[in-house]
Amino acid sequence: MLGFGLSVEQPLWALIFVMVRIGAAFIAAPVFSAVSIPVTVRVTLSGAIGVLVLATHKVVPPSEIFAFATFLAVAAEALVGFALGFILQIAFAAPLYLTRDEVPEAEVNAERDILSKQPDLEGKPDEVKAKIVEGRIQKWLSDLVLEDQEWIHESGKKVGAALQEAGFEVIEFRRFALAE
Repeated sequence: MLGFGLSVEQPLWALIFVMVRIGAAFIAAPVFSAVSIPVTVRVTLSGAIGVLVLATHKVVPPSEIFAFATFLAVAAEALVGFALGFILQIAFAAPLYLTRDEVPEAEVNAERDILSKQPDLEGKPDEVKAKIVEGRIQKWLSDLVLEDQEWIHESGKKVGAALQEAGFEVIEFRRFALAE
């Protein structure tokens, strides 16, 4: 027996072990991390997915539940879950560049030309038109650049700032898309 001497204990610990990764992914995933989704729903869904995982894959929990190695294993599962959730955020947001420095100047200038020819800018003074176009360029860049995208868990915070607070750094990412 692992900790409490119950016969159902090993399957229960295996389920909890699987739920750690799934729950951590839900914390960082775009849809499930919303405040409007109650915690009980997220835990129930984690449990249901955990049962499905255990039905298809054999998961052996650590032999000693209250050991340092077990706590490290649970922390590793949580980090993997957070990474999966963050990857889902990247997939949903579909950024093209990691930082603003990576955006080619020619692309920015082309977008600036398109935005400056918008019909709603006709008849406005040049300095007002320039400020409006620059604001739209900043918004366009914030959608295009991963570090400038809004962090889904806290409005007003950017992904780059959230990662920096957590002590993480994205070194590189590649975006693959089908049928573009």
